[in-house]
Amino acid sequence: MLVDKNIYCYWSAKYGKESNELLRKGIIDESGEDKVEMFLKQVNLYAIPNKLFKIDKGADAKKGKVSSSEYYCPIFCSKMDTLDTLRKKILRLLNGHLYFVIKEKSIMVKEIKLWKSNYEDKGDLTKLLRSIDKKYTNFTQAEIKADLLNNGPDDLHKKLHDVNLADTDMLIIETPKNNEAGVFVFKKEGDDEQSDSDEEEEQKGYDGPN
Repeated sequence: MLVDKNIYCYWSAKYGKESNELLRKGIIDESGEDKVEMFLKQVNLYAIPNKLFKIDKGADAKKGKVSSSEYYCPIFCSKMDTLDTLRKKILRLLNGHLYFVIKEKSIMVKEIKLWKSNYEDKGDLTKLLRSIDKKYTNFTQAEIKADLLNNGPDDLHKKLHDVNLADTDMLIIETPKNNEAGVFVFKKEGDDEQSDSDEEEEQKGYDGPN
């Protein structure tokens, strides 16, 4: 939405320069068209390990109690935001929650993987997410039914309206195990089978050295 006119005039007088023009705009798309966004995108977060974050909606951070019907944390953002903007917003949320709510001041999360859950039609989602959480705790590597959204640098430039993520989908946020850089547990279910299949196809087409 547009910035309030009085606030805009104050900011413009105080900070605005020819080299730093302040625009009283909502969104400017790639074509230069001005837009006002009426409907924000809802993103439902489930942070793992939940034992550390306890950001479930309705959770009592001190006692670790969670409402059984509300087990996730929804946030809202512009559909014009990039996946990288969403990633940074989630990092701020997690670190702010750790510091101010959990009172955990020795940990700072710097990396996350964004997994779009494919468990929505597989049964009780609350129980399924809890079981995924246990896999993360008990194993060094585990398969999950989910698609990795930030699989590479190119993915981070995608706008959220171009990402296959509905307002009802769950976004599983995986943090490095024991907060060790680059140490992640989850991989997409079936990736090994696909790799084996690709390797077999390559071997079939290989006639050996000349």
